[in-house]
Amino acid sequence: MLNFNIFGGILFSFVGCDSLSGAWVLASYNLVTLGSLSTSSDVDNVTLVCGSLVSGSSATFAGHISQTASTASIYSLEVNGQIASGNSIQVNAGSFGVGTNPSHNITRNNNVGFTVDGRTFNMNGGNQGATVKVDSNLAAKCSTIQSAVQTLSNYLATLPTTTGNTVSIPTTQSGPLNFYVNAVDYNGVSVFNLNGNTVLNNGQVQQIQLFVASSVSSTLQLVVINLSGSNIGFSQANFVGGWFTSLASRAQTIWNFPQATSLTINRDWMGALLAPYAAVTASSDIEGPAVVLSLTTTAELHNPPLTLPVCNSPTTTTTTTPSNTNLLIILV
Repeated sequence: MLNFNIFGGILFSFVGCDSLSGAWVLASYNLVTLGSLSTSSDVDNVTLVCGSLVSGSSATFAGHISQTASTASIYSLEVNGQIASGNSIQVNAGSFGVGTNPSHNITRNNNVGFTVDGRTFNMNGGNQGATVKVDSNLAAKCSTIQSAVQTLSNYLATLPTTTGNTVSIPTTQSGPLNFYVNAVDYNGVSVFNLNGNTVLNNGQVQQIQLFVASSVSSTLQLVVINLSGSNIGFSQANFVGGWFTSLASRAQTIWNFPQATSLTINRDWMGALLAPYAAVTASSDIEGPAVVLSLTTTAELHNPPLTLPVCNSPTTTTTTTPSNTNLLIILV
């Protein structure tokens, strides 16, 4: 079976940018938990649970993936660990893969209905070939992805704020917190670095907005916002403005939490959430992909996936002198 890189029925490939290579996970999955998942709601697209599914509530996965023969052959839900008993699970399209340790008892009741470890899984694409299957490569896949996303988060955290970028933060009275993208690097990436609670758990911040200078609007491909701190809450503000309310712009935004071990989200989240060391609790929707240590949620996860930047190499200029055949290489 095909294992990687489907999101909403689209296959993704990654071009260039070795240092951002782990970003393909945010482009390929709607949700990745390196540990456990507890949910009573919906995930629009592909989900990978490298730990256990610990909740007993009903939930729906792959709600926005079309039921076709091609998507039926792809794992839209995978659980590497244990599966808790409980109410039925709906998998709208695609197949369900389980790991080899622990072993699982799988019974096919009809084209759509399966019982896995005593729990009902309705594979709604069953008439197109969707099934439940043991994936012997799942543990290795989880190990690869864990390494990739932790490396990505650690790398992004080393990036300095892009020279020219500014942030306005209200201090004496309530108002908006504004990010101003005024510059990008040669790959079209623009970076901010701030304390997480200053942005997300600040009683003076009512709205969070991002503005892009016209001089870089055509070259901007990715905004990276690194938020430091180990215990971060988001319950004070709302994302507003053209950038965060645009599907295309949210797909160009990574919020990176390289230090967080606890993250609580009580407001709708906009953009890709990268918190590979954090136990995340969410009572509001996440509008974008999430890669976390563990997730406990009563809310939904939606589009868009991350749009991967098409990265360039620094310009190389080659000149030749008339009297000498040696090449002079100048890196700019």
